[in-house]
Amino acid sequence: MPKDEIHIGKLIRRKMKKDRKSKIWLAEKIDCCRTNVYKILDKPSIDTAQLQKISFALRKNFFTDLSDFCQKKLDKIEDP
Repeated sequence: MPKDEIHIGKLIRRKMKKDRKSKIWLAEKIDCCRTNVYKILDKPSIDTAQLQKISFALRKNFFTDLSDFCQKKLDKIEDP
């Protein structure tokens, strides 16, 4: 993945590690199986409804991270 791209799975993994939350814990909170959590953490993108559930479970607005990332990229784009 290019350096100037965001990987949502890595952001979620980082928050889980910081809060000492297991994959099993997250699976229970978002009502899915543990194997799906592994898939989520490996993916650079995610469905917004699923990200909302994860944001609530981990008490972190991951949409803000995505928005900030997009704004920084937009700020770098020069007007034609």
